[in-house]
This record gives sequence, structure tokens and C-alpha cells, in this order.
Amino acid sequence: MPIPPDIPRKKTLILDLNGVLCKIERSAVALRQAKDLGWPLLGSRTMWVVPRSGLREFLEQVLELFCVIIWTSRIERNTEFVLEALESAGCLLRGLNLDR
Repeated sequence: MPIPPDIPRKKTLILDLNGVLCKIERSAVALRQAKDLGWPLLGSRTMWVVPRSGLREFLEQVLELFCVIIWTSRIERNTEFVLEALESAGCLLRGLNLDR
């Protein structure tokens, strides 16, 4: 069923998971720098997820204006790890549709 023309539709905003919403670190040097800067780190011994500051607030604002799609070129198991880390830290909003 087509959407009636008098109902406003949100434009789509595509956000890249790695590099826009968070930074994913694997090297010891980068990890040390992140700790020195006081960035919140989520992760395991081999991969650390550094959420961008203000991520939750940013998503709250853009979700009011746009239909948000989170895109990544990462393989599925790494993507799952990153999304779970962000969700557990409260950086992603409840109800955000993460069609995996």
C-alpha cells in the first residue's frame, strides 16, 4: 500500500559503524593512547570499541529527523561484537532497529 502524499516521510541517513559511530582499535599503541585520553573502552583482549563522545545524544537527535541505517563493511562476527559492546554500554538506544 503506497504512503499517502500528505504524510511527511523522513529522509534516510546512513551512518558508518566504524569511524563515525565508534572507533575500533586492535594495536597496543592505539589502546594506550585511548586510555591516556580517557576514552571509554569496551571490548576483549584483541579488539577494543571506543564509542564517539555524545553518541547516544547524537542518535536521539538524528532519529527524530531521519530514518537511520547503520552500515559497516566489517564481517558479521566482528559487527555483532561491536554492536553488543555499544548496546551494553548504553550507547545505542532501546528500540533502535538493528536488522542484522
